[in-house]
Amino acid sequence: MFEINAIAPLIVLKGLLPLLRSDPSYCINISSARGVLYTDETLNSSGNYGYRSSKAALAVLTMATTFDLPKHVRTFSVHPGLVKTDMNPTGNITPQQSAEKILSILDIWQPSLNGAFLRNDGVRWQLDE
Repeated sequence: MFEINAIAPLIVLKGLLPLLRSDPSYCINISSARGVLYTDETLNSSGNYGYRSSKAALAVLTMATTFDLPKHVRTFSVHPGLVKTDMNPTGNITPQQSAEKILSILDIWQPSLNGAFLRNDGVRWQLDE
């Protein structure tokens, strides 16, 4: 899980960085509420240790890349919402709806969001939630 959820996005970013020439450019990492350090958005009776810790690692890696990325590349990790997928058949939004919400964050972009972990509406996730 760490290879897929945390390490692979970093490798992909490194490989695609030469293509991120526009000012601004964005790197959006899909994390999860399951990766929040202290609480979870929904009641979940499973520890999901590998998934939770790998998504938390992705959020930290996202923040850490702000030290090394060119200033015109903005980045954030985002909880996509409760998306209806094979992994989450009880989700309440479609993958397309989630993607549209995430992309709308670019319309409200502020420098303070760089490196942050956000909800899919662009609101910064608070650590005490």
